[in-house]
Amino acid sequence: MNNYCQQCKQNVTWMPLTEANAEDSSIAAGHYYLDFAEGTAAWKAKEITGKVCIDLNGYTIKTTKGRIYYTKGDTQLTITDCTGNGVITGADNSALMTENKVESKPVINVFAGIFTGNTTPALGGAILCQGSATLNVYGGTFENNTSVGRLKLDENGEPLLDE
Repeated sequence: MNNYCQQCKQNVTWMPLTEANAEDSSIAAGHYYLDFAEGTAAWKAKEITGKVCIDLNGYTIKTTKGRIYYTKGDTQLTITDCTGNGVITGADNSALMTENKVESKPVINVFAGIFTGNTTPALGGAILCQGSATLNVYGGTFENNTSVGRLKLDENGEPLLDE
């Protein structure tokens, strides 16, 4: 169990995310742990609102389209895995992504989890932080994630995608 899990498990109430939440389009502020009947659940992209912590709890989240979590505005997403071997996979537009607005300041924290098999046609792969976003990686494994785009900037310093 990583240090984040040890501190958090004692001080907050954790709520389950099950297969029934797979089609939800957002997750409200709170601490959640995955609790699937099977080891893997298909997952629809979820917008994060407020401060959200997700414990993969040894389970696998897989999406076949889009991203898994999207932060918008001044939000904070923390990913951890208190059990071990939790996986985020299958995203085709970066698994974790922030909106591209300078005025918003989203934060993504990664303490644990395996990020594998995520792709994007542009920038990112496993994680894409844009605008004024902050990414803190304290642990986790990143393997076999791909991005086919290359970063080019226009005359204003804004990213352009190679053609």
